[in-house]
Amino acid sequence: MSHRRAFLSLLVLGGVLMGPGLPAQAASRSVPVQGTNWFWTNQQRPAPSDFGVTCPDGAPACPDQRFGGANTHEVGALPVMVTKGEDEKISSILFNLQGILPFQGAVINTFTFSIIESQDPRDRAQTVDVTGHKVQACLITEVWTPSEDGADEMGDAPNFDAGNCVDGTRKPDANPPRWDFVVTNMVATQWGQGPSSAFGVMLVGNKPENSQESWQIVLKGSRRDDATTAGVNEAKQNQGNIKASIDYTPNAAPSFATGGVGDFSSPSSGFGFGDTGFGTTPTSGSTFPGTTNPAAPTAPGTSPVAAGAPAPPAPAMPGYFWLLIPAGLMGLSLVRHTVLEPLPGKRPDGVVALIRRHNAARLGRPLSPDAAGALVALSGIFRHAGLRIRSLARRVLRGGRRR
Repeated sequence: MSHRRAFLSLLVLGGVLMGPGLPAQAASRSVPVQGTNWFWTNQQRPAPSDFGVTCPDGAPACPDQRFGGANTHEVGALPVMVTKGEDEKISSILFNLQGILPFQGAVINTFTFSIIESQDPRDRAQTVDVTGHKVQACLITEVWTPSEDGADEMGDAPNFDAGNCVDGTRKPDANPPRWDFVVTNMVATQWGQGPSSAFGVMLVGNKPENSQESWQIVLKGSRRDDATTAGVNEAKQNQGNIKASIDYTPNAAPSFATGGVGDFSSPSSGFGFGDTGFGTTPTSGSTFPGTTNPAAPTAPGTSPVAAGAPAPPAPAMPGYFWLLIPAGLMGLSLVRHTVLEPLPGKRPDGVVALIRRHNAARLGRPLSPDAAGALVALSGIFRHAGLRIRSLARRVLRGGRRR
């Protein structure tokens, strides 16, 4: 029974590889947040050596780690601050698209996310002059490291495309107030064609040219669970601060039967079996070992061959034929031990007969004359099928004609 299942599995696998891909189906998914961070022009990360602190002579190691200043916001806050028309605080969000977008890419139909304004007292006290100002989401173009514990220096912020941004829409009547962003057009090309390049978005202030305005809006992102707070799960409490969703249609996966990766039916592909049999298409004037150059003179006493009359090409075999041969041979090898088991020897008390009775007992089948007759018949059938497969394979490899 195990051999039969294995053989059927091989046939199913061959059908999947040979058949055309299934039509792409649109899918809608919620997108989790992988991490956040924020960056501040006034953040300083001094090291002990900046204050003249050094290690004593002979110390085996002298750590000089830099430490950031105290966090001016609550953990998980995402402030956006503009001072006299310039960015002073910006915040980044990294979405986790692994396992959502397929490796071959997809057409992103919609991508939206929303983020609430922080309701922590310390953050609300720093939300200044909200009315009339806009928070933008811009496309980040490089890898960066999330951190919720405090600000990093502005110089450590990842690069982002300031010309590829989308204004958010504030919903003041929501509880709590939130900002909605529709970033479909901004992310469709980069994230759709290369899911591994989804580096997230940077939240910045929309700064009109020559503006001298100053304002700050503090949003609230996700949080990790703090192990020091027993009985409180900060990650669960803040999991709804940022909500993102995507609707996409996967690109067609590479197919063996439609000219995709490893197309066995295309003469120009690296795996094809075209007229040359080498998987490539020869250019004009090129010759292969064992062939005749049409431009070379004919030997004396022989009739020249008319130029421009190439030999008719060998009949092209369907691409799936080349997968049927190894699949059939593998299937025969799996069932050979069960179907083609030798019959008992002439001597019922001989060593060969003893070994074959042992094999029959191990396989759980009787070794009766009727069973022996059936095995002989099946053996002949499979032997005949094997000869036909080998004969057909030889004909195809010789160019589809008898010799």
